[in-house]
Amino acid sequence: MATDVLEDVVAKARTLAPDELCELRDRIDSWLPERERREELLRRLRAKGMLTRPEAPPPDPADFRAWRPVPVKGEPVSRTIVRDREQ
Repeated sequence: MATDVLEDVVAKARTLAPDELCELRDRIDSWLPERERREELLRRLRAKGMLTRPEAPPPDPADFRAWRPVPVKGEPVSRTIVRDREQ
């Protein structure tokens, strides 16, 4: 019986105008938890070839604590840029 109801809904959805289909999609998406919507988006992007690499894990803040700027001889690049723009 559930399959019959689903088939009826799908048949009716096929008769909707494009803007109505978008509204239907938005409503259905709003019923899903945020994580499932995000996973669905990622799945569709991968299926279209728009997302080919796995998501990188967030950077570890500890990696940045030890960061030190590289010492460079001469004037700072920002001064060079300002000077060049003034000319």
